Amino acid sequence: MMVHEECPSCKEKIISETNTRWEQHSQSILSAVIVALLVWVGYSVSQNSKDIAVVGNQFNAMQNQISFMQNQLTAATSDKYTGTNAAKDFLIITKQLDEVKADVKEIGREQQIRGPRIKRLEDFHRSHSK
Repeated sequence: MMVHEECPSCKEKIISETNTRWEQHSQSILSAVIVALLVWVGYSVSQNSKDIAVVGNQFNAMQNQISFMQNQLTAATSDKYTGTNAAKDFLIITKQLDEVKADVKEIGREQQIRGPRIKRLEDFHRSHSK
């Protein structure tokens, strides 16, 4: 086919063929960019999935370690003598000491009453046992 530059129909044909070629090149380039983006997104998603799996395993390991440490801490602090325990024990001991003091006073009073009689009986017993 011959193309004449003066012919208007030939110019239109040249322009439409040129546009079609540019459109084809543009579409090819755009398609390549889209494919490259899809490959990149797929690769990124794959890497993120692997990273999430690794982080999940690390999280589980750390959770187990924390649980173990909490159990150790509980075991270590369960047999501690706390200030509250000391205060309770102090009150109990104070009450018992007051009871002992009261008993000692009672015994002292009894000794004051019976003391001279017992001494006379002991003296009598000694004198008669010789």
